[in-house]
Amino acid sequence: DESHISIRKRVGQYEILTTFPRPGEYTLRLFTKRQNDNGAYRWALDYRIIASQSITTEEKAVSPEQIFFDTGLKVDSHPQRFIETEKEVMVTILAPENVLMSAILYQDQKRLDKSFTFVQKKGGKYEIHAVYPRPGNYILRLFTKHHNEEDYQQALDYNIKVNQGLSGNIGFPKTFVPFKEKKGYLYTPMQAHLKAGTTQKFKLAIEAADKVAVLIENKWHPLKKQGKLFEGNVTIGKGKFSVYAKWPGDRNYSSLLQYVAE
Repeated sequence: DESHISIRKRVGQYEILTTFPRPGEYTLRLFTKRQNDNGAYRWALDYRIIASQSITTEEKAVSPEQIFFDTGLKVDSHPQRFIETEKEVMVTILAPENVLMSAILYQDQKRLDKSFTFVQKKGGKYEIHAVYPRPGNYILRLFTKHHNEEDYQQALDYNIKVNQGLSGNIGFPKTFVPFKEKKGYLYTPMQAHLKAGTTQKFKLAIEAADKVAVLIENKWHPLKKQGKLFEGNVTIGKGKFSVYAKWPGDRNYSSLLQYVAE
């Protein structure tokens, strides 16, 4: 089972982490090829390993797809593939400058609503947030691509055991392409569903933007620029509304985030 092997690329070396389903004697067989070689991997080296103990399901290491390494991603917060939580989880992944990530939740082989996950990058680290509508077992699937590529590819799965889950209207705001490509980072509000009539504090960062505003019922509410941050208090109307940004030289605003007030 490939889940017992994890390969991590470091500067000038590879780290190969193995686990064992039961005590006994094993062979760890390594294969290699040059990065620009389109041919198959070639058998390079064997290790004979005598394992005195087995590993539990909870201790199994993550098992990334090849694209994970090809894009230069590195596991940061959760090296084990099994995560147990009450209601929500945040996984962090180290990533180069030109790499984008996304995430989807699955339960019983069914893809759940995209609003249950939220992906954003701060510095060289992606934060992947996920919330869960009910107790049970989930798969948190991470995807990646280079900035100039068309399609995301499956990169890594986490197995999530949720003991409680969250009730009511849960989920994160909808994000649009400029939010990711311009390295947006949302501090608050992180909930997609807000209460109509309340005053909410909006705080976010978006690369190189000169203006950010919240559009509610055809009325613009500009956020104040504080260094690299935009923030301000806005009274919420009812229905869907969005946060927009404008960059120097652009005539129009671009959508960043979408919320709904009820």
